[in-house]
Order: sequence, then structure tokens, then C-alpha cells
Amino acid sequence: GADCVSCAKGTCSGVGQACADPNTSAASLSDWACTCPSPASGKATAQAAVCTIDECVETSVNCTSCAKGACAAANQTCDDPDTSAASLSDWVCTCPLPASGEATAQAAVCTIDECVETSVDECVVMGADCVSCAKGTCSGVGQACADPNTSAGTARAVRRGLVRRRTRRATTPTRRRLRCPTGSAHARRRRAGRRRRRRR
Repeated sequence: GADCVSCAKGTCSGVGQACADPNTSAASLSDWACTCPSPASGKATAQAAVCTIDECVETSVNCTSCAKGACAAANQTCDDPDTSAASLSDWVCTCPLPASGEATAQAAVCTIDECVETSVDECVVMGADCVSCAKGTCSGVGQACADPNTSAGTARAVRRGLVRRRTRRATTPTRRRLRCPTGSAHARRRRAGRRRRRRR
């Protein structure tokens, strides 16, 4: 009623929150509390609560906008830049070093440009982690560098900047000597010719 200056009077329900009075004694006033609805979390006494949802952490079935392991399944990190309950589907997946790439509300497409990646770059840690990157190998001798496929899955570990090439020796098929069947007329003539040569 109007006489209850300490009552909630729809403060909680007006913002979609639940109201609970833990002690209904007339001597216990202004102790009612607003609680945020699931999957949000937050609680406040005698006022509306500030509701938050970390969409990277929350796994409740009620949270249809949450990541629920989408980043982790792709070996990526998840970050929710704004955990306010009013800001949903803004979680971000980020690729692990030395790859680069990020995406909002979905797994990112990770890429590694082995020509650009270098330990001289501002991202020193990234360069050190990329064992297959060019790191100035081409530019150091005045040559242009191009990475035809920047997908993180195609980066190769190259030791000491050397690329091992495997060569195959050209082989020629061996010529086999053909023999005539022993019972053929041609074979009989050859044997007769050999006998005549022996008599001479």
C-alpha cells in the first residue's frame, strides 16, 4: 500500500526480476531482494539487481546465445567483452598464437601468413612461436615472399630455414633377353647352326 514506504512496489517485477522478502516480520523492513532470472546472475537488496551473463562461461540450456564450448572445441579462446544481460551474442573466439583471426558468436577462421609473421613484429611472442615462418629469409636476400595459403593448417615446421628436397633418380627399364621356346622351328635351326660351327 501507499503507507509501506519500504516495500518493493513492483521494483523487481518491473524489470523481469523475482522479488523475495527473507523476513516478513514488521520489525524487519527494506530487506526484500531482487534476483535476476536464469541464465543471468545478480541480486540486490531493496533495489533492482544488475544482471550479468558471461556467455563464454554460462552453459545453461536457457542461454540460447551462449558459446557453450564453441571456441574451446576449435582450440580457441573465448571472451565476452560485455557481460551485461542486455548485451547478448557478442562473445568472441580468438585464434591461438602464432595464428591470427577472430570471430563474433562463432569459431574463427585462423590464418598464418608465413611471409609477414616475424619476430621483429610488435607481436614478438607470436613471431617466436612461428617456427615455420619466413622471418626475413626472402627479403634478406632481396627477394619477394608470397604465402599461397595462409591457412593455419598448412604452416610447415622448417628447421633452420632450410627446405629439404627429395629427388628421385631416373631409372630406365632393363631390357630383357627374349628366348624362343625350345621346341620351336627357330630354336631347332639355331641348335643346328651351333653344331655346324663346332665341326669346323
